[in-house]
This record gives sequence, structure tokens and C-alpha cells, in this order.
Amino acid sequence: MKRLMVLFTVLIFFLMSYVDSSVAQVTWMKNPNNPVFSPGEPGEWDAGGHQVDAVIFDDTTYHMWYTGSQSLGSTPAIGYATSTDGISWTKDTLNSPVFAAGEPGQWDAGGVYSVSILLKNDTLHMWYGGGSFGQIGYATSPDGINWTRNPNNPVLNPGAPGSWDDQAVQQPVVLLDGDTLRMWYHGTRDFNIFKIGYATSLDGVVWTKNADNPVLEVGGLSEWDSRTTWSPFVIKKDTMFQMWYTGSSDGQRGSIGYATSIDGVTWTKFNSNPVLGFGNPGEWDIDGIGSPTLVFNDPTYHIWYFGVNNNIFGTGYATSTVTTNIFGTIDIPERFSLSQNYPNPFNPTTTIEFSLPQSGFVTLKVYNILGEEVATLVSKELNEGKYKYEWNANSLASGVYLFRIKAGKFQAVKKMILMK
Repeated sequence: MKRLMVLFTVLIFFLMSYVDSSVAQVTWMKNPNNPVFSPGEPGEWDAGGHQVDAVIFDDTTYHMWYTGSQSLGSTPAIGYATSTDGISWTKDTLNSPVFAAGEPGQWDAGGVYSVSILLKNDTLHMWYGGGSFGQIGYATSPDGINWTRNPNNPVLNPGAPGSWDDQAVQQPVVLLDGDTLRMWYHGTRDFNIFKIGYATSLDGVVWTKNADNPVLEVGGLSEWDSRTTWSPFVIKKDTMFQMWYTGSSDGQRGSIGYATSIDGVTWTKFNSNPVLGFGNPGEWDIDGIGSPTLVFNDPTYHIWYFGVNNNIFGTGYATSTVTTNIFGTIDIPERFSLSQNYPNPFNPTTTIEFSLPQSGFVTLKVYNILGEEVATLVSKELNEGKYKYEWNANSLASGVYLFRIKAGKFQAVKKMILMK
């Protein structure tokens, strides 16, 4: 139990505190309504904080499973929530937590946390962290609410004494690639430096660790991820594995990095990491972000991540549209352009697209009819390419709004109508 609490506390601490290396990473846009998911009310089982672990989209609904606890340091369990847009979530208060700590004497009696879930043959499969020594278990469910533990648990254990992961293996992410289940997880030997390992399985129960583990090391002494590379999330797009992971250096707050791989073993970190950082002063995620989970609905990536501000925890949401192919060949537009938003009129979400024939500093802002700025969608350096941003105007009144782009000498303004 003590070791489990160390693991859970370490998560909070770090959040606070062959491919071409030129592969271009898409640009992330944080949602203006962040955080989109918050801890429960005082007295509820998840009042002490939470971490979104897994999201599955079934063409109409996003299904979320998340780790929560009644207070910092109390026994963690797994809750369930749903959403139609990835932003407004409804917790299953009738059944949550849907997966709780094991019975006294069982290996996971100290709590369960950090799950990975995939759908295979109409059955949901879960791999989860638990145990006083940081182990990984396995369970199945027909509906995402009623779970059956595997009798062979735990299915992945720390390494032999002296190995890089001899103290704990945690935060699994599992995907099905053909007939093979691939798992990436973070491990540690001293609860100080975390690295990412890899294992494979044919049945989800018997796992073989890769002989070359860890497959993702921490960065050099002066790099942003010199202390931790952990809480990975991996998808496979075309023939390429893409990983987002939490990183930090000594005394620094957590951010999210990106890496790619052909085989899931040899990874190339993006040379402009981190790709998603903590917030600015006064924002809800100023003290660190991490533990990403993603859904890719072509051509848009959706990411949910953990954020913290002065011990107040929440979940953020961001989106990004593919503007380059995975091998870094950029589809460079011939000219600057700003397209009309769609739909228009809209309620409350609309999409704005623009094209850049060259890199540079770009601003995209929204104004009301009086010329007062109401939202900043972009204010950063962007590479050449085609971009798409989703704007949610849920907090604004119906009316006419203007959106303006500035990119070097290029400027353009268009009108849109919010109709509630």
C-alpha cells in the first residue's frame, strides 16, 4: 500500500514540478472551455482528483475511463463517463467507480489506476496498474461497466533485481496490430527516473518484454525530458507508430512530447518537443500537464490530458488537424488563404481553415461586431501548411462575429454568425 501511494503521489509531483527526424508534428489548439472534466464534489468518490486514462469513440459517443480518488493519497479506482463532443462529459454516477481495488489479500487491494482499454471481438479489454509494487493486471467487460479480472493477474511484473524496471511497471497503453497485442509502459528502479518499455502478447495475459528495453530513454542533462519519459500513449497510423508521452526535467513542470517509430521499438523524438506545454500564469494548467490519451478521427487528432493549478486538478482537451504526412513531406499551399468558417451560421461550434505558403508568426483572433476581441485561436509560429481550428462559442451570445488572420504581410477578415 505504501509503495502504491508513492506511485500515485509521484504522478502528481511530476505533473507539477526508419523515420526522418524532420517529421512534422501537427499543431495543437487547446479548447477555450478547459478544463472540460473536473473532480467530483466534496464527499464524492473522485473529489480528490482524477486522471483520464482511456477514451474510445464509437461513431456517435466518446467513452472515457478515468482514475479517481476521494482525497489525495486515498485508494484510487476507475470511473466512467460519456460525451458526444469530447468536451461536455456526463459521469456515470450510478455505477462509478466501475472498477475498484481488489479484496483484502489480493495483489491489487491497494488500488487500481492508469488503465488502457481496447475493443476486440465485441469485448472490452482493460490493462491496469495496481499492486503495492507497481504491477499490471488484465480484465474484460461486455459493457465497460461490469469487469471480470483475469485469474492469472498480475500479467506484467517489475523486472529482475538490478534491471531498469525492477521497482515498478505502470501506465500501460495497448493496441492490437494484426494478431499481436503491443504494450508500452513506464518503469522505474528508484521512483526518481522513469523510462518507457515495450512488450508483446498474443492473448493479453502472457507478455514478453523486449530485450532492448527501455525503448524510450530520458533526454540529456539540458533537455526538457531529462528526468522522466513516462505515461505513453501510442497509436498506429498507416505504417507508423506515433507516441505522445509526459516528460520533465529536475524541478520542472510536466509537458507532453511526441515520437515516431516504424517497429515500436526504435523511436525518434520530435526535434521541437514538447508539442503541448503547461499553461500561462493564471491558467488552469500552469503547474504542469501530462498523461495524454488520444483519438484520431481523420483528419483530426483529439487529445485529453491531465492538468494542475495549485493542487486543483482537471482534464484538458485539445485538437489538431493533420497538415503533413507522417514521413514529413509537406503539402505546401501556393498562397495565403483564409476560408469561410463552416457551418455558418453555427451553434456553438464552427471550424476555421487557413493556408500558409511559408512559415512565420500567425495570429487568428475573433472579434464581436464592436471590434472587441473575444477569443485568440492562434498566436504562435507555424510551419507552412494547411490548418484547421475548431472554435466553441458556447459562452458567447448570439450575433455577428469577425475572425481575422495575420501572417506576415497577409491579413484577411471574414464574418460569421452565432445563432443559438
